[in-house]
Amino acid sequence: MSITILKKEPGKDLELIEIDGSLSSMQKIVKGYLGRSSLGYNIDLWYNDESLLVPDCKKNLFLGSQIIYGDVFFAAHDHQGNTTSLSVSQMMFIKEHLKKFNSLSIPIYFNESNEGLETIEKLLKDCGERQNG
Repeated sequence: MSITILKKEPGKDLELIEIDGSLSSMQKIVKGYLGRSSLGYNIDLWYNDESLLVPDCKKNLFLGSQIIYGDVFFAAHDHQGNTTSLSVSQMMFIKEHLKKFNSLSIPIYFNESNEGLETIEKLLKDCGERQNG
């Protein structure tokens, strides 16, 4: 079963690709063992769980206080935990979020209620007020 995902390499734009959904195809993208963080909206961020051990592995994005190194990809999951294709709305959400926050370079916390987006907006406003005043 093939799935459609968004791949993100350090310093590059998102790339829409299709993979067969197997463990080996997912590991090939991240070049190693898989780590996963759930981002809400049934979206998962997959990355190399041992990227800190890889020489010359470049920073890709920040997730909260965690720096994610190396190639990553975004995929969806169903209610049974199976990795599935991203929907168009999930892809748009990821693209807009990366664009708005410069490759997730500030802490992100979000869920279905948009609670995290409000938190980020407040953090940005607070940071701006501290720098200006």
